[in-house]
Amino acid sequence: MLIFENSNEEKRCNAKNIKEKLKQMIPSINDVRIDKDHIEVDLFYENEDCVNIIETYFNKKPIEIIDVNKKPNADYRYYLKKGRFWEAHELLEDIWKTEKDQKMKNSIRAAIQFCAAMVHFQRCNDDTANEILKRAILIDSDPTFFKHIIGIDLNSLSGSNLNLSDIYEMLTNSNF
Repeated sequence: MLIFENSNEEKRCNAKNIKEKLKQMIPSINDVRIDKDHIEVDLFYENEDCVNIIETYFNKKPIEIIDVNKKPNADYRYYLKKGRFWEAHELLEDIWKTEKDQKMKNSIRAAIQFCAAMVHFQRCNDDTANEILKRAILIDSDPTFFKHIIGIDLNSLSGSNLNLSDIYEMLTNSNF
């Protein structure tokens, strides 16, 4: 995965268009996600030629190249605050797999789904993101555990008027 600075202020809804353009040049493009300060480009496989083509497309070097076969080396909260939800999701899954307490496990599962929803938000798949969030809220989780994990009060999110931008801001600005 390549991370580029979003210095041109690309809008998240340009992710699909950028992915299509890159995929024409590099069939191994898996995904493109746009956050306010970075752009994530996932590749099924990476080589120097692929990286050079993507650098040329963005007219800049990546600020980070991540081997997705290695676990991220920071706490999931770091990635939440940075808007790097895919990495936060991966780390939370590892915690979820080993958790024994069912309420805590459910709370972690809800947090994982929140991260998945934000990945869809970064792709501009808002309908999918909303559906995932609604399902996450319905999980029988402990609101106190959930707030400790992800920094959001679940009770404030009840109802069908979920504002993805507000939830994004809560996740990236939360104080755990």
